[in-house]
Amino acid sequence: MKLSVIIPVYNNETTIVRCIESVINQTLDGIEIIVIDDGSTDNSYNIVSEYSNKYSNLRVVKSKHQGQGLSRNIGLQMAKGEYIGFVDGDDAISDVMYERLYQKIGDADICQCNAWVVQSHNEHKAELKRFEGEIEVKDRVKYMNEFFFTYIHSHGCCNKIYRKSFLDVNNIQFADNAKVHSEDLYFNILAVKKLNKIVFVDEMLYYYYQYKDSHSRSFSIEKVRKLCSLFDMVTNDEFKYILARLGVMNICINLTEFNCNYSEILSRKDFRRLIKLSLKAPEAFYQRIVLIRLLVFKGKIRIWIIKKYYGRFRRENEK
Repeated sequence: MKLSVIIPVYNNETTIVRCIESVINQTLDGIEIIVIDDGSTDNSYNIVSEYSNKYSNLRVVKSKHQGQGLSRNIGLQMAKGEYIGFVDGDDAISDVMYERLYQKIGDADICQCNAWVVQSHNEHKAELKRFEGEIEVKDRVKYMNEFFFTYIHSHGCCNKIYRKSFLDVNNIQFADNAKVHSEDLYFNILAVKKLNKIVFVDEMLYYYYQYKDSHSRSFSIEKVRKLCSLFDMVTNDEFKYILARLGVMNICINLTEFNCNYSEILSRKDFRRLIKLSLKAPEAFYQRIVLIRLLVFKGKIRIWIIKKYYGRFRRENEK
């Protein structure tokens, strides 16, 4: 078996046919499709079950609702392929995506392609910066700073294939969504910490459909709490300074979405710990000043700093 494609599904009855059809139509042979129905309350399970009756390489498992992270872990336990791919139930992929990635991966641990972000009115924009090449990772902290922090190596898992033996040997799995936000970011942090080689393919092969009410587009105080929890879990080794910097950036960009008093978050011990660790990362002088001001100042001044400085990064990402 060349490749196992894991698809977590939760109430995706309006999009799951598009998703499943795009995976079934892959030009690469030797693919198994594992669909984990995460306790859907709509017709998703019945739709996927009809496909499993028609296609012998498609398996569907119904589980209780526990989030994408643990659902993907069920798929990882079932997978028999040499490589692992992931597709979300509301997205789709190019017919040649897995053939391209399979042809390119060679002896690397991961192969990544670019993606289209499909917005309302069917507007498309590239998710990532244009980059192609093979990177042998000799200094993982440096790689994380130059490729992961800058989002050349994307934080999602769906535009990649992973060598299954690489995931198994290093015990790389997803976190529980009840504990962390962005389980795929956590997964990729674990992967980068063990990464030896990666191949980048500069082709738009994944279609990420962005809806106003989608999980990744919703912002709340609870989301920020879970981001604090995520980075608290991973800032415990030689990567802690650069990951703390990434954590502060990620949390503050999300905070710019709020039109309320979020002093609760700014006063959290885990968030202040990330700021202090981030000060030891290789920062530009102005970035250090911003971080120090977040620690020293109080009230509306901190809110202004976040919206002024980190709002710029959010606006750049939205272009």
